[in-house]
Formats: sequence, structure tokens, C-alpha cells
Amino acid sequence: MKRHIIGYLPIITLFLLGHDAAVAQPGHFKFTANTGENYAILIQAARLNGASLAVGDEVGAFTSSGLCVGATILADTTQIPLIAWADEPETPSVDGYANGDTIRFRFWDASQSLEIEARPDSFWAGNGTFGFGALARINMLFAIADLGLPSEVELVSPSAAAVIEADSVRFEWRKSGPEVDHYWFELAQDTNRIIIDSTLADTTKVVRQLLDRQIYSWRVKARNAAGWGTFSAPRQFRIDVGTGIHAASENIPREFSLSQNSPNPFNPSTTLRYDLPQQVEIKLMIFDMLGRHVRTLVEQRQQAGRYAVTWDGRNEQGQNVASGVFLYQLRVANPIKGGTGNFVQTRRMALIR
Repeated sequence: MKRHIIGYLPIITLFLLGHDAAVAQPGHFKFTANTGENYAILIQAARLNGASLAVGDEVGAFTSSGLCVGATILADTTQIPLIAWADEPETPSVDGYANGDTIRFRFWDASQSLEIEARPDSFWAGNGTFGFGALARINMLFAIADLGLPSEVELVSPSAAAVIEADSVRFEWRKSGPEVDHYWFELAQDTNRIIIDSTLADTTKVVRQLLDRQIYSWRVKARNAAGWGTFSAPRQFRIDVGTGIHAASENIPREFSLSQNSPNPFNPSTTLRYDLPQQVEIKLMIFDMLGRHVRTLVEQRQQAGRYAVTWDGRNEQGQNVASGVFLYQLRVANPIKGGTGNFVQTRRMALIR
């Protein structure tokens, strides 16, 4: 028995009348209409290789098995209405969609005689299957023709054979193409891959707490709709915290102290100095004036000595912080000498961009 869902038709009819009361029928995509139940689909925009489809191009709706169940020829490039038709159960052949089946789309570019699969960007109504809700409303359909794999990623920093004077490293690379949507980052120590992140949409990655006096290598590859490209050539660097955190073994200090930074005010970097009379676990941290954590510069056990650490005006994410007054604080956990409890000293510094 046929089921005519006439309540949905006025929605599409209004859009059709808004374009042209006599809409031309598709010439490329073929389907069986008026099979009974129907499903309204409204497409806000359709793009091929980043450009809008032209008037006269076609958009077709397909089942997961590849059967065209509805199509429209563009009379305008926005507000593209389309009606999909369900299977008629009283006929021996399958001539329409089944409720719950995934909706597939294809474009017909009349100027190039090109048929290509299209993908929905997002659904404002519906969930991407036939028959769900009153209608499907799609933000945008898009397709990319003749898309090759992404080109090899060009690494920026750290440079080859760089010596990093901190245990945190900000990795950067140049944007790859064509139409790249994700990057795959790998960091290895010797031959062991210790970090793999294939979810990056940006061209930066910050890694913290790397081991001192170790050699690491890193590489990146890019992904688009065609798949993953090849990895960049691996690039090595060395962590040498002792180069950036200088300890003077002569004249061992008699007490814990945190000196005023220099220069102050500063831009873009400043040096923080502190004294340790014994081997202890220390933290050197930076906060804003509201007490919010900005950066941890040092968190490790250190020998007795006088130390100097450089802050580059960046937060934990490797981003430049805005001008302002900041607090820097030295915390020493349970020093053996000089009494019990923790040693804590805080000073102010000013960054002027």
C-alpha cells in the first residue's frame, strides 16, 4: 500500500516556487518519481573545488547501494531543494530508498561533463539518513575533483641538529596542500616512537618534559580527502637543559633566594636567577596578577648552585602572552637545611610588547 507523506511537500514546494514555478527536470541523473513516500532535502549551498556549482548543474541523492532516488537541476546556487522517493513495496524491483539508509550525494558539473561524489558538511535538520524527521537540511555539500595526496610537509622548527635549552619544545611546520584537514605528528627517541598525534588541525605542537641530554627526531605528514601524504624527512635535535639553566658550582650559596629578573621591564625575554644551598626538588613558575598559572620553567631536582633561566614571554601552549605584570615564584620542597617546610619566594616582572 502506498503511503503519501503530503505534509512534507509544501516545504519543498515553497522553495521551488521561490526559484521558478517551472523547474527544469535533471537531464543527467535518472530516478523513479512518485513511488509513494518521499523525503524532503534542502541544501543551503553546494561547492566543487571551493567554488559554487553553476546554474544548470545537478545534485542527486543516492542510496548506499548507489541507486539515484531524487535529483534537481540548479536554477540558483543557494537554497537547493530536492525530493527523494522511497521504494514502492508493491513493485518487484527496488526503485527508491529505505528509511534509515544513509543518504549519499553526487554532483554533475555540466560544463566539464563530470560526475563526482559529494559530502555533507553538517546537518541542520535530520541525521544523514532517509526518513529521519520532517526533512533533511544541509549546511553545505562539497566535493573536490582530481584531488591528489598532500604534498610533503615542510618542517620549520626546531631546525636540524638544534640544541634546545629547555625540556619543552614547540614544533612548527608549514601548511601543506591541497585541501589538508589534519596532520600526523611523530616524535621519536632513538628508534622508539614516544608521541604520535594524528588529530592536529593546526601547524604547531608543544611537547613538554623531554629528557635532558637526549637526542630526538620528529616528522610530520598531512591528510586530505584523498588520504595521507608521505612523511617529511626526519629531523633531529638535542635537549640540553644544562645550556639554558646555568649552575655555578663555585661559591655555593648559603641560603635559598630568588633575585629580581633582568632586564625588567623586558621584551621579548628576560633572565630569572635563583640560589640553592643544597640539592633539592624545585619549581620555578610564572603566574599572572590574578594568580592564574602561565608557565612552569623548571620542575626538577637540582644540585646546590646559582642558576639562571630565560623566559621567552610564552605560555605553556607556546603562545606569546600579552603585555602586563607577572609574578614568578620559586618553590623548594622540604629543604634539609635551614628548618622544615617549603621555601617559597615570589617577585614581580613587567612585559612590555
